[in-house]
Amino acid sequence: MKKLASFLVAALTMLVTVGHANAQSQCAETKVARDFHATQRQEAPVLIGIINNGNIMEVWRTADSKNFAITVSLPNGTTCLIATGSDLQSVIWHLKPKGPKV
Repeated sequence: MKKLASFLVAALTMLVTVGHANAQSQCAETKVARDFHATQRQEAPVLIGIINNGNIMEVWRTADSKNFAITVSLPNGTTCLIATGSDLQSVIWHLKPKGPKV
């Protein structure tokens, strides 16, 4: 399971890295980008995390989960749109706890 988690982190990092290179023209001041997602796309952030290079990644989605977007915010106050999509699904993994049984 640890290998799978590591693979997923690596894959997402590659997506963000490649996406960032392709989405250079889709960057804006962070406040402008956040307002755009909230008002124009009717999305709210549902996931947030710090990626390997220190930037902040957010996953935004609509209330009905029909549409979503992935953004990356940089320390300089710029946010870039990395990807958009549809039909976002939640997946719950049941991980076995490590350590001795009590």
